[in-house]
Amino acid sequence: MLRPLLQHAHARGVDTAELAAAAGLSVAQLEDSEQRLNHQHTVRLWEAAATALQDPSLGLHVAAEVNKDSFDLFSQVAAVSGSYREVIGRLERFGRLVSPVPLYELRETEDTAALVSRAFPGRGCARSLCEFVVCVAWAYARQWSEGPRMRRAWFDHAAPDDLGCYEAFFGVPVEFGQRDAGFEFDRRKLDVSLGQADPGLGQMLERYADAEVQQHAPPEDLQGRLRAHLQGQLAGGDLGLSAAARALAMSERSLQRGLVEEGVRFQEVLDAQRRELALGYVADQGLALDEVAFRLGFSSATAFGRAFKRWTGRSPSAYREGLD
Repeated sequence: MLRPLLQHAHARGVDTAELAAAAGLSVAQLEDSEQRLNHQHTVRLWEAAATALQDPSLGLHVAAEVNKDSFDLFSQVAAVSGSYREVIGRLERFGRLVSPVPLYELRETEDTAALVSRAFPGRGCARSLCEFVVCVAWAYARQWSEGPRMRRAWFDHAAPDDLGCYEAFFGVPVEFGQRDAGFEFDRRKLDVSLGQADPGLGQMLERYADAEVQQHAPPEDLQGRLRAHLQGQLAGGDLGLSAAARALAMSERSLQRGLVEEGVRFQEVLDAQRRELALGYVADQGLALDEVAFRLGFSSATAFGRAFKRWTGRSPSAYREGLD
């Protein structure tokens, strides 16, 4: 996520050393292609660039300059994908090649698909970076001739003075001040062939990408440790922050601070763990929905139903029926 920003800033006369110093980094760290910066350094760089350029729409302007080759290895993996669904799946799998934190959540209804940002200001993210996360996904998608047709786009932040550049970029009126940020398109486009699939080359690149992700993995994945703890507590256990901190031999403050450094919050990790398991449980016709709610640690089937609809746009029963 940094190369397009640095190229954009350099082209407009911003000194790389100035940005590096503002983020607490050296120029050598910024110029090292093997360097993987953490979430906090990434946020500081975007904040510093937005300040230096005095550009309230920096995220959109950087995204508009991105092409299908902007992200090195991930661009190569995406280029041999057969569909947008496969591109998104590979982004989830290899996202650490381009970002230190998870970036997107795919939400589907019967007719629509929405790619929703998992990085916005409430999660300790610079506004310009949050905007870039949404805009770059659309910039990338629309470069194929059979790109999806935008239905709507929205951001959580307040509307800027100049709305014209957003409407020109997305091709639809853009909503601001929403609960999250993302864009929505026709669900059928997820599985339309992109005419570029190369399974053999794709598998080879995936092996290489897996190795790269492992090579640059942080020495300790706090989210992974927390998710392992929460999974064992879902059905009747203690899902609180205090219990998790004790299980991980940390103070509550250290746990919260460590998660923020990885770009997430405690409740988001719990929510993601529940969502991942819920999709599998609901697909199992042999499991009553009351049992699913219990296994996931919800107080009632009603509470589970509200959460499931927030995750997928459909009730558990409607989702199950759609699988037949």
